[in-house]
Amino acid sequence: MSKNGRLYVKCESIGRFAAVIVDDRYNSSYIYHSICNVFEDFRRKYVTTINLQFGALKHLGFCVHDDRQTQDSIATELDLRQMEIEREQQQLETWRNIKKGFFEKMFV
Repeated sequence: MSKNGRLYVKCESIGRFAAVIVDDRYNSSYIYHSICNVFEDFRRKYVTTINLQFGALKHLGFCVHDDRQTQDSIATELDLRQMEIEREQQQLETWRNIKKGFFEKMFV
């Protein structure tokens, strides 16, 4: 799985979807955040059509920490930050709806 300090995950085709299979040595949330971190560059290089070709997934590689405790602490911190971002996005959407309501009342 590991090659030159990079983790290459096993992907299996499940119908129209690819599943990432990670063993117990790695925190799945940590792997998710690691994939998200490199996916935009991967997509730019290897996704040439509207759909991702399964064969292109062999080029999806990313760096990982070997220590499970480090992975757990990083994943916990990133999960907390993601929850904060989602909470802020919800608040922003609430303010947009309030603004829209005020504009609708202004021009009635």
